[in-house]
Amino acid sequence: MFAPLLIAVALWFLLDRGGRAGRAFLRGGTAELAQFTSETFTSSAWAELFPLTLSTVVALVYVGMGELAFTLLGLALVASAALLQHLSQVRTRVEKRVAELGVLSKFGRALVEAELNANRLCELLYEFSRQVVDPPVFVLQLVQSVQSEVDVVIHVENGQRQPRRTLPMTGTMEWMAVKRQAFITGDVHGDGLPFEPCVIGDLPKSLLIVPLLAGPELIGALSVQSYEAHAWGQDELNVLSAMAHQAAMAIANARVYEAEQRRAKQLAAVHEVSRRVAAILELDKLFADVVRLIRETFHYDHTAVFTVDPETGEVAFRASTHFDIQEQGLEVSRGEGIIGWVAERGEPVVANDVTKDPRYLWAEVLADTRAELAVPLKVEDRIVGVLDVQSN
Repeated sequence: MFAPLLIAVALWFLLDRGGRAGRAFLRGGTAELAQFTSETFTSSAWAELFPLTLSTVVALVYVGMGELAFTLLGLALVASAALLQHLSQVRTRVEKRVAELGVLSKFGRALVEAELNANRLCELLYEFSRQVVDPPVFVLQLVQSVQSEVDVVIHVENGQRQPRRTLPMTGTMEWMAVKRQAFITGDVHGDGLPFEPCVIGDLPKSLLIVPLLAGPELIGALSVQSYEAHAWGQDELNVLSAMAHQAAMAIANARVYEAEQRRAKQLAAVHEVSRRVAAILELDKLFADVVRLIRETFHYDHTAVFTVDPETGEVAFRASTHFDIQEQGLEVSRGEGIIGWVAERGEPVVANDVTKDPRYLWAEVLADTRAELAVPLKVEDRIVGVLDVQSN
């Protein structure tokens, strides 16, 4: 009785699949027949033939061998199913881990090939992070050299790239600077946050943040956010942390390289300015050419030069790159404003935010100024002038 049933099941399956295979051959020839066989035949055997055969065996055991054998067979099938499910889960985790290691390996090679370009390194971190998690919100922030601002290099929300911008030091970055550790939660509303979030739009449900640490230095932070609860786990945290560490070291090296490149260009520019100035003998032309050359070389928005009377200490305007100031002059009193302060003290002043420097004096003609640098011009210990540059 057992053999005829199996033969009947097999014949039914072969007739059904054979008919479909014939239709595939008639429609697309051997190519479509081969595709049908590779993609459909095996899965159909597991989904249709195996359950029918297994049910036949179970029925025969119940009828021919009694309830005890049937119960033992059922228990064996349940145990086998549980084992297969466990093995399937293990295989899935192993495959996922292998894929993650592959992403890390490719990411490391891409960093090496990025040629110490900080912006390119940030883009690579974004591209490869999406292969591990593809979040609705991705934010990459870098700490500025002044340590009081963060540069939001990459901000992508629901597939839309947001403009790059600079923000005051955020609560997230301040927490990272102190704790220097990753943070993950699958329930922002229930768990709460240990820092004040900088949120644009709805507060996410899942949040994963990893610091970019180059030794003791906090370079920045990578943040992925989701509006689904418990979107990520420890595996994603580990991989993103490893990627962030690799990227942080590369970005730190790129910053050093870029700073040295800038310094080399600046020294070359200083040499060129000095060479050209040395050939100018007329004093008024010297002042005019100095401010012009400095502005053209270093791309400041405004450059001016003043002289200081060695006896009275009076500050006199001599030249400016601003047309109106050059025509009308600029009155500066000793000890007043940044220029007057430098003329009196003989010490340089760097005001990267003039609104926070009480010495800064606002002038309508230079209303767009945001940063100012003034340095004394000295002959030995005597203050003979002040060079002032401003940026918008």
